[in-house]
Amino acid sequence: MDSILGEPFRGAGAGTPDDAFAPERFRPVLERVQRACFDHFWRYANDDASLLRAGMVTDTSSLPALTVGGSGFGVMVYLLGAERGWVSRAEAAARIREMTRFLERADRFHGVWPHWMDTEGRARRFGKQIRAGDLVESAFMLMGLLCAQRYFDGGSEDARAIREAVDRLRHTIEWDFFAKDGDLYWLWESTDGKHTLPLRAYNEALVVWVLAAGAPAHAIDPALYRSGWLQGGQAIRPGRVWDGHPYPLGRANRGGPLFLSHYSFLGLDPRAMQDEWVDYFQNGLRHTLINRSYCLHEAPKAHAYDAANWGLTACAGPAGRGYKARCPERDDGVVAPTAALSSIVYAPYHAAQALLRVAGDPTLMTAGGPVDAYVPATGEVAPGRIAIDQGPIAIMIENYRSGLLWRLFMGHPDVRRGLGLLGMRAPRHPTGFPYAIPDLDGAHDLLRHPDRGDYALDCSLAEAGELTVELRRPDGALLHRTAPARKGAGLHTLRLSPKTLPPGAPCQATLILDGRPAVTIRLRPH
Repeated sequence: MDSILGEPFRGAGAGTPDDAFAPERFRPVLERVQRACFDHFWRYANDDASLLRAGMVTDTSSLPALTVGGSGFGVMVYLLGAERGWVSRAEAAARIREMTRFLERADRFHGVWPHWMDTEGRARRFGKQIRAGDLVESAFMLMGLLCAQRYFDGGSEDARAIREAVDRLRHTIEWDFFAKDGDLYWLWESTDGKHTLPLRAYNEALVVWVLAAGAPAHAIDPALYRSGWLQGGQAIRPGRVWDGHPYPLGRANRGGPLFLSHYSFLGLDPRAMQDEWVDYFQNGLRHTLINRSYCLHEAPKAHAYDAANWGLTACAGPAGRGYKARCPERDDGVVAPTAALSSIVYAPYHAAQALLRVAGDPTLMTAGGPVDAYVPATGEVAPGRIAIDQGPIAIMIENYRSGLLWRLFMGHPDVRRGLGLLGMRAPRHPTGFPYAIPDLDGAHDLLRHPDRGDYALDCSLAEAGELTVELRRPDGALLHRTAPARKGAGLHTLRLSPKTLPPGAPCQATLILDGRPAVTIRLRPH
């Protein structure tokens, strides 16, 4: 596979061409990676069930098991493939309909599927689980199915069958059965009747709570969210800072592996979610920057991380290194492409650096998408790919490009109801630029959108007022001033053309409210 750069590169400051991130050059590479990940799902689905093969998949071997969560991601990947025209809408519908047929006849435990199944739909042992209902994996499956229910809104036989099957499934998941003694549990093992693994913040399971609270039947009491997930507020750590970034959620140092900011947010749109403690988009952005900052500035130099080789998350790793939930506290020199690439919704420029690196190296890019992991210092590569790593790459790229999966999922009545019951609302911030979080040199990197070609800069007003934004060169020369406009309190997105904000020209942006300068930041457009 040819590199757009002619040869692999190692990131900004190491010879990256100035125009490598130009939309006309970056878009084809972005789409090639996204399409390859789609092909992984389309090619490696089971012929009879249409669910994805579990575990590490190669062209020559795989486990004789099917993954529930990874297949839920697969539903979302099929939808974006249909939207992009890589398969027809009818082809995608036929495959998803077959999935629903299999899911309805497969083993379920109080409506909940196991982690893995065999090709007959029987629960397959996964770790210590023998015949257990896995609430998190089932939530990932339902996330995909609810998107499909909204996407296939036409009158074809397959479209109607999908909508009807999803209705049956969503009504029979017994979320409340998995609630016990003030907690909601990940697993219920049918062989001994035990609930295990209480879902307590912060991990990949936020979507479980949204779906469980908003379910049309067997919904949980929303009070469980505070007693279980938030542990009565003890799960929130105000004032905690990692690498200069406030990060109040979770038990893990530096936020833990990056998949925690990916899986639930494949469907949940973090841009529309804030509670009394945190803006979930800002949280995902800070998590990304903390992970990247560790890789670039604190990790052992022998690991050879840099601006194009970074990102720690759960992955299989090359031979002998095993599957681990890698993070700054569990770092053995293994980078997973899904970590940086799936973070494109949060930090587009930093993700783009890693994406061009991966796409430009034929040892890292396969016909089914990026390899699962590699070691920058030695060139060792993992021998295959995993659905739960490939899916987020394709889905988050699509959410960055069009917001397709976010719109579908967030528009479902169950999701809207669940978010409301959990106290989620649209983000509100002090007046300023809440998502323009600077790098260590004090500047915020902006990337032109690959399809629109413009820059997006989010402004926030604490209260209504007349908003103007000025862009000036470092010497003070005026680049652009927006026309004054009356705006309400909340977030507002400013679109800037490359003519207004020339790539490669650092500048300062000043938010002016009611004629008075309020906040100034430094920008670095690419």
